[in-house]
Amino acid sequence: MEKIRNVLIDVNGCLQGPTPVELHEALPELWRLMQLTNGGSFLMGACSGRELPYVRGILHLLGSPNGWSIYESGLGIFHVQSETWIENPRITTEIRQVFQQELSVRVKRILSRYPGMVRPYKGNELHVALEITPRATFSVEQFAERVQEELRDLLNQGLVVLHHSTDTVDLTTPGVDKGAGVLQVQDGTGIPKDQLEHVFDPFF
Repeated sequence: MEKIRNVLIDVNGCLQGPTPVELHEALPELWRLMQLTNGGSFLMGACSGRELPYVRGILHLLGSPNGWSIYESGLGIFHVQSETWIENPRITTEIRQVFQQELSVRVKRILSRYPGMVRPYKGNELHVALEITPRATFSVEQFAERVQEELRDLLNQGLVVLHHSTDTVDLTTPGVDKGAGVLQVQDGTGIPKDQLEHVFDPFF
């Protein structure tokens, strides 16, 4: 077995509760790991679908570990100690225009059909997350099908990717996901993926 030289920890559902680990329960072990990573034993960062400022704040709370983190499901990577971020090179001007103009109009139209039942996650820089609220009268799978129908042309052109979790429909850019983020981290650190340990992230 390869020696672990890099650790990526999921934020939501791991560091930020309610399950499987509450942050207050994890802090003593995290501080011990922080001492090891800042001492050069290995690298450690976060792997999150949340936006850069959110991930940055969590990392500072945890003591600014030495390592690259993945933010917004692969939109880019961030090194908290040097305050350096590198955007995924697949994010082109065309992609930004699609998300900030055409997709924005479509999303507003979708939200107007389900008042109180769907809400947009406000923090993301580019990607779109539509969260199902407790008032929804449909499942996330049913909602995903409705969104897919609304965005069929953009999906068929390969300009947008749709996927969903247990309560959220995500609209992301092609080729930009946590897997792409892992490859960016690998390039930035020179540490191969088989020497990476991931903690409580269902993507892997």
